[in-house]
Amino acid sequence: MPGYLTALGISTESHCFIGDQRATSITSGTLAVLDPRVTMGTGWIGNSTSIGGSYLLQTPSGVGYFDFVPGYSFTSCRIWYARSTGLSTAIGVYIDDVLNTTINSSVAPAAFSYIDISIPGGALKVSFKNNAVSGNSDVVGVECFRAGQTVILSQVGYCGAKGNSLTAATNPWFSLPAQPLLGAHLTTLGLMVNDVNSGTDVVTWKSQISSIIAAGIATSDFVLLVDGVCQGANWTNGLYDSYITAVHELAAANVGVIVVDMRDALGQTNAAAVGSGYMDSLTTNHPNATGHDVISQLLANKIKLAA
Repeated sequence: MPGYLTALGISTESHCFIGDQRATSITSGTLAVLDPRVTMGTGWIGNSTSIGGSYLLQTPSGVGYFDFVPGYSFTSCRIWYARSTGLSTAIGVYIDDVLNTTINSSVAPAAFSYIDISIPGGALKVSFKNNAVSGNSDVVGVECFRAGQTVILSQVGYCGAKGNSLTAATNPWFSLPAQPLLGAHLTTLGLMVNDVNSGTDVVTWKSQISSIIAAGIATSDFVLLVDGVCQGANWTNGLYDSYITAVHELAAANVGVIVVDMRDALGQTNAAAVGSGYMDSLTTNHPNATGHDVISQLLANKIKLAA
């Protein structure tokens, strides 16, 4: 989507990595297949729940590095990490392979924390390694900036997420308490497929989405996404339609919230999306790469109109 926004006169860059649910289900080191900006070196794994789905953990005296290369020279970065007594006292932060600073994350009270690093001469890579002799390092993510970047876009939702995935607040690095701290100016919220498939009642789901909006609306406008039609009884028995009604009610009740309906890009039915080459089969719940591309174009155009 950044490319489409830039073409419309809204300059954007993909400059951050905040958690990744996919890291919990793949072998360490292979996340780069899905996100070429990221390399998970030896000993790094996706671990427990955090904003973005999963934070990244390395046990004490780590060997490998977690590397993030955003694809351009950046002049500052913000490192997000979990802070709690018993965690690593020495998370090494490396800028272009040189140790820049060390984070002590074994500090009370528990918090979703960050440090800012200035690199006046510019850099291309930021890396992490657990240099402590005890305590795991729990790195949640990194944002890289260069001069002139002022607007932060945030996508809420990840593979397998439901409304209750993002409204739990057991730990401060969970999505609901952590999301507002990112300071996003625009948040896209796509949380419909898994709840419809699971049969979550619309009153419960609407309350959960309302909680997410309430947590971030002070700083961020929101785009609520209506997911395209998938396969199964709940998509045709009225539940899906009640979700769509709820989305529009939430937008009407909150200033700064708009609705984008993916069916405008994919087609009004599951079969139409498959026939247009936007989904691979009638039984899949997700668009393919071509489908995501047309959704990105639709979303970029809607954001431009609302700007």
